[in-house]
Amino acid sequence: MNMYARTMNKRILSALMPALLLLLAAGCNLFETPTNTIPEGMLFYTDCPVSFYFVDEEGKDLVNPQDYSTFPLAFPGRINRQSPTDQGFSVTESQKDGSPAYLYNDNSNYLWKDSEENLWCFLTWVWGRTIDKEFKTYIYVGSQEDSLKVSFKYLKAGDPDSEDLPEGASWGVRILSMRYNDIEIFENNEKGKVFIEKPSQGGETIVHVGTI
Repeated sequence: MNMYARTMNKRILSALMPALLLLLAAGCNLFETPTNTIPEGMLFYTDCPVSFYFVDEEGKDLVNPQDYSTFPLAFPGRINRQSPTDQGFSVTESQKDGSPAYLYNDNSNYLWKDSEENLWCFLTWVWGRTIDKEFKTYIYVGSQEDSLKVSFKYLKAGDPDSEDLPEGASWGVRILSMRYNDIEIFENNEKGKVFIEKPSQGGETIVHVGTI
C-alpha cells in the first residue's frame, strides 16, 4: 500500500469520512515541488491503514462519548497524560450515517460508531521523520501509553516502484509494517481492524488482529 506524506501544515478535515479511511487534508505541501532528494529531518504524517477498537476483557467498549477523557489520543511523541485538555484537546461533533462522530486532538484523531462491530472505531494519523525508516506514534487510552511503531519505505517520483504516487507528488512513503506494542498488525490483516483489549483491573494489554 502506497502512502504519500503530508507536512505538518494542517487544515480542518471534512467531518464526513469513509468508514475505514481517514482522509487527511494539508496546506502547502513541500513534496509537490519536484525534487531529486527527500528532505531530511522533516516531521510528516500519513494515513493509518488500520482502524482500532478499544475494549475491556468482556469485549465492552472503553469509549464513552459522554466522557472525553475516554477518547484515545495519538501523538508523534510522549506527552504528560495527566491533563489531556492541555494537549490541544478539542472536539468537533458531526454525524456519520446518522450516528455521532467526533473529530478531535488537533484534527488528527477521529471516532465513529461502527454498526457492524457495535463499537467505537478509532482512526488516526501516523507520523514519521524523514529519512528515518522507523518512527513511533504514541497512543494513550486513559492513563496507559501504547506505542505504534511504523516502518517506512521512501519513494521518489521516477523510481520503478513509485507509480502509485499521487499526481504531482515528488516523494512519498510506503508502509511496510506496523507493530502495536511489538505485535505486528499490518501484514496479512485483510479486514484492517485491530482490537485492543485492556483488562479493567489492569494487567497486560492484549492485541487482537482482524477479529476479537
